[in-house]
Amino acid sequence: MESNGDFASAIYVGHVEHDRYTPKKIKFTYKIHHLYLDLDEIPILFGQHPLWSHEASNIVSYKRSDYMGDPSRPLKEVVKDKVNAEIGFRPEGPVRLLTHPRYFGYIFNPVSFYYCFDSSGEKLEAVVSEITNTPWLERHAYVTDQRKAPLTDQFTHNRFEKQFHVSPFFKMDHVYDWGFTEPGKTLSVWMQNFSEGKKVFDVKLEGQRWPWSSSMMTKVLFRNPCVTLAGWLAIYWQATKLKLRGVPYIPHPNAETDGSRAEEKAKNS
Repeated sequence: MESNGDFASAIYVGHVEHDRYTPKKIKFTYKIHHLYLDLDEIPILFGQHPLWSHEASNIVSYKRSDYMGDPSRPLKEVVKDKVNAEIGFRPEGPVRLLTHPRYFGYIFNPVSFYYCFDSSGEKLEAVVSEITNTPWLERHAYVTDQRKAPLTDQFTHNRFEKQFHVSPFFKMDHVYDWGFTEPGKTLSVWMQNFSEGKKVFDVKLEGQRWPWSSSMMTKVLFRNPCVTLAGWLAIYWQATKLKLRGVPYIPHPNAETDGSRAEEKAKNS
């Protein structure tokens, strides 16, 4: 149940841990916080603090165009349409987004999660995971059905084939096993990659819930005002270490964006 405070929305403070098992073992952890936004509450939430804005520039800002689908359409409807198109049912309840907003005008979201609930707002029915790859800035959304997903240690589990190029150090022949806990006092996401039956990578996100308030909005700014930039730097630093350790570079299989076309041009020149 998510009745903490006056809002269903909250802020989750915790950490992300990355573990790579092959061909070189590398592990790193960094502190992080995410906003957990009920899509119906966003205009009110971002109007509670002078340094936060909805659809306007500020220290912290939310812009509809940073997320999936046609920006002229309500994000909630786009997400529900996506669930219906992928797994054949349309959630009737709230949609809550785990994400980073813009900080100082900059946004970096390797993945944003849309938690789709039933009409009571209590039972999680689906999760839409919107992936943005770096440096190509392409987007892809995976939909996982939570209604009958196997449950192990409070994690639901969905297993499916990789469909989207993300890391330039992994091939496309991976099988994913993604696990989610229901958002409550804590929240966890566990994303595992398998190749030829062996685990090659996993990432675990864990957070402690803090009720939404103007004081917590201020704490977020002072706690880690450059959280998105720090995440971007961490990914590039780890990629540099992989390259220096001789991990093979896997080129983008397609050239559909400015970033991927530039990569293809550099590779072929």
